Amino acid sequence: MITWINLMESSGAILSDSMLIAKALKSGKNFPEFKASRGWLEKFKLRNGIKLRKFHGDSGSVNHDEKSITDFNETMSLKIEQYGLDNVYNADETGVFYKAIPSKSVCTKSRPGIKLSKDRFSLLLCKLFWFR
Repeated sequence: MITWINLMESSGAILSDSMLIAKALKSGKNFPEFKASRGWLEKFKLRNGIKLRKFHGDSGSVNHDEKSITDFNETMSLKIEQYGLDNVYNADETGVFYKAIPSKSVCTKSRPGIKLSKDRFSLLLCKLFWFR
């Protein structure tokens, strides 16, 4: 089962609890006493360090093959020659949530949550590159 999970993860598949149970039932069809219950699943996940995790960022969308990197470097070299080094900038934008408060706290007893403010403004940061 863990071999299958590792294979699926390495191919980029997104797995759910119901998919794990279905695979376990299919794999254990020769064992009629095996039920693949929710309890079995939770213990299996605990034993193997499997957790439901939230995806963060967008680096999984980037193509990292060598040809793409070489093509990008060639394109950038041509652009720098065309516009000159004095016109090369690095810029990125970010959202500033100026009314945001922390969503977690260290406390002795449970506290109710509150609706988080989504008021924000966009900030563009830019730096001139000097290659000399």
